[in-house]
Amino acid sequence: MNLAKASMLARLNGNKKSALSLHEMSKAFRQRQRQLNQMASKMMFRENNKKCSADATDHHELYACEALARKNIRPLQITHSGNDRLRTIVGKIRFYSYISCWRHSPDA
Repeated sequence: MNLAKASMLARLNGNKKSALSLHEMSKAFRQRQRQLNQMASKMMFRENNKKCSADATDHHELYACEALARKNIRPLQITHSGNDRLRTIVGKIRFYSYISCWRHSPDA
C-alpha cells in the first residue's frame, strides 16, 4: 500500500496523527522523486548533446514535457555563437507523460 492510501485509511479510521505523518511522508517522497527525475533528465540532455554539432539539439530519451522545458537552452547558445539555424533531434513522443506534465498558460 502506498503512503497516500495509508494516510487516507488512517484518517478514515480516526487516527489523525498517523494520517498527518503519512501524508507528510508521502509529500516528501513525491518531492524527492521529482528532484531525482529532474536530475536524470538534465544528465540525459547534457550527455546527448555532447556528441551533437553546434547547430543541433538532441531530445532523445526525454519525455515531451522535459524536452519542452529544455527547448530554449540550445537556441540561446546558438544565438551567441552566430549561427542562425538549429536542428532538433527527437525520438518517440511519449504523450502520456506530456499530458501529465502539461500546464495551461493563460497567454497561450
